[in-house]
Amino acid sequence: MKEGKLIITLSEKIDESTPQNFAVDESIGGKDYAFLANELKNLGHEIYFVNWNDYKNKKFSRMFNYNKSKFIKPKKISKNDLIFLYKQEGFLIKENTAKFYKMTKELQETGAIIINNPKTVRWNISKEHLFYLMDKNIGVAKPYHIVDVIDRIINGEKFVIKPKIASRGNGLRLIETKEDIKWLKELEKEEYIAQEFCPGIRDGEKSLIFIG
Repeated sequence: MKEGKLIITLSEKIDESTPQNFAVDESIGGKDYAFLANELKNLGHEIYFVNWNDYKNKKFSRMFNYNKSKFIKPKKISKNDLIFLYKQEGFLIKENTAKFYKMTKELQETGAIIINNPKTVRWNISKEHLFYLMDKNIGVAKPYHIVDVIDRIINGEKFVIKPKIASRGNGLRLIETKEDIKWLKELEKEEYIAQEFCPGIRDGEKSLIFIG
């Protein structure tokens, strides 16, 4: 069996002063990627960083060898490879999701092992999945379609409005004032969902990670 590549997709910070380096955007996720890459390297893997923006015609036009700290001639992806979908930043806006879906489908067709599962990632991108979780009696801040809460908002209830496709609070708005209600009425309602405002969120939130 041929030895495979271990490829990690990362958000790259373009740094003209270091053209020979893959300057990772550490504003999202900090240096977690370095811990991950180092541990995998210590296990004997050859690590390659790639940027989604370099994916064209079913291949990456640039590939950075982390072990050797330099760019190499891009290698074709094969069934012996493992691809870690570490960051999808830039795709969590509606205009870019179609491109992301297409790319992950093509990567699956190479036969490479892909983590996290593209099917799950694609399902999770839209906040429509909150309705599915609610229907399964999983505890979430109850989601609503915008048209179902306008009268309740006018009567003084607080709701948070968020785009169906977004991350890290982008586009989120707490509806409180008359100006907010005016904005809400003019909104492309099918592109957003509403959730009841939970004051406790101001104290922070906890994330649970399940392995296995």
